[in-house]
Amino acid sequence: MITLENNIIKSEDISCNVASIQKIELKIVPVKKPASKTVINSLANALSQSMSNGDEPVQIILRITCDDQSIKDLVWNKEPYIRNNLDYHKATKEARALQEQVQKSIS
Repeated sequence: MITLENNIIKSEDISCNVASIQKIELKIVPVKKPASKTVINSLANALSQSMSNGDEPVQIILRITCDDQSIKDLVWNKEPYIRNNLDYHKATKEARALQEQVQKSIS
């Protein structure tokens, strides 16, 4: 879990002072899955005549660019979310809220 306390963004392995942040971005990154799962998912999509991929695991990442141009990636979720399910929407909403809160502090 990523938190913002006393102008410091904290995760389990990284902490960063908001004053040293130049830019913060929200990234939704697809997670690679084994080829067999990809083939099975493709077949299921084709057989159901679905145009969308309903089984795409993703990581939600807050990418922070510091004043010294170093980049820190804070992973929002340990386990991948399935894109467009309720947990995914809740997590992206929370991540965007934190991003906006930090953005206001650095503007």
